[in-house]
Amino acid sequence: MSGRNLVAVDWGTSSLRGALIDADGRVLEERSFARGILTVA
Repeated sequence: MSGRNLVAVDWGTSSLRGALIDADGRVLEERSFARGILTVA
């Protein structure tokens, strides 16, 4: 692996998902939680 990694976050209405992606576009790790934006209020 060379270069920098990217953390991608998708916070939708019903869930929160995140992924760690390397410089070659490979997903190194993924996490998801059932805590979407609707749970904030």
